[in-house]
Amino acid sequence: MGKRAALVTGGAIRLGRELALELARQGFDIAVHYNSSAGPAEETAAEIRAMGVEADTFAYDFSKERDFQPHAERVRARTGNC
Repeated sequence: MGKRAALVTGGAIRLGRELALELARQGFDIAVHYNSSAGPAEETAAEIRAMGVEADTFAYDFSKERDFQPHAERVRARTGNC
């Protein structure tokens, strides 16, 4: 089986952050989505990288942007597996 990756929406804070960290502990590379929490998203990604897995952050406002496809392509291009 290849490398596993996950896109965690709202992954910068609260429950999303905890989910992202737990998946990272299980060896998943993580794409951390955030809307307005850029600082916390970067902190979460840094904590994940310290575990030895890949992490990247992605800003996206689901309330304003309706076409998710271009965003999904950006995530895939940078992570490969999500």
